[in-house]
Amino acid sequence: MKLFPLHHHRIILLVSFLLSTVSLFGNPAASLLDSSSLLGTAEKAIYSADMEIFNGNSSKSRKLIIYRETSGSDVFNLLAQVTSPAFLSNMKLLVLKDGQQESRWMKTSRGVRSIASSGRKETIFDSDLDTDDLVDIESSQFSISLVKDLGTKVCLSAREIATGFSRTITVDQDSQLITHIDYYDANNILYKTYELLETTIIEGYAFPQKGRISSIEDNTHTDLTFTSIELPASISTRIFNRHQL
Repeated sequence: MKLFPLHHHRIILLVSFLLSTVSLFGNPAASLLDSSSLLGTAEKAIYSADMEIFNGNSSKSRKLIIYRETSGSDVFNLLAQVTSPAFLSNMKLLVLKDGQQESRWMKTSRGVRSIASSGRKETIFDSDLDTDDLVDIESSQFSISLVKDLGTKVCLSAREIATGFSRTITVDQDSQLITHIDYYDANNILYKTYELLETTIIEGYAFPQKGRISSIEDNTHTDLTFTSIELPASISTRIFNRHQL
């Protein structure tokens, strides 16, 4: 049997420990992203929101209701619906995720249609938001790394494996809220930003109170101000049913 000098044993033990740590805990940057959220970490919430869409010297308003339900990383259900003005009240976005299965549906005046993966950067409700902006980021779809540790805030880089699009994401570790995102296309050109402007605490959970999505090329932005947030014990299953759209 070949014997190693003592310092070789120490190196082997250190390498074994590091490998076991990576295996046990995975990518800490991805874990941090999985535990954070744009809309707060409560498992069930109902939001009322004012949406203000700014384009040059003009603006237009919408009122929304958003139902959101999560369970770990396996379940994510969301229904966002325009409630005012009345002639737009048939506009809805439905997202259903159970395990690896996810589907998205859009309802407009032209009816209900499924949104393919390639179309998820399509804007919703005539705003600067697209169908990804209300959905928690699925870390398994990204290559994620730590860019900068700012103490309570951490900056992450997340490159979408399928498209090459990327995001630089700032997370507040205390509140677990995403506070800023820079969105880059496959050519690494900045095309959109998200900024958390105000927060609130409800029943011990941190939530956004006001956020802003800005489109760089169009020089437009959309403010989403949450006027009320409820934390119900349950949300009816009919809410998250595409046949109810």
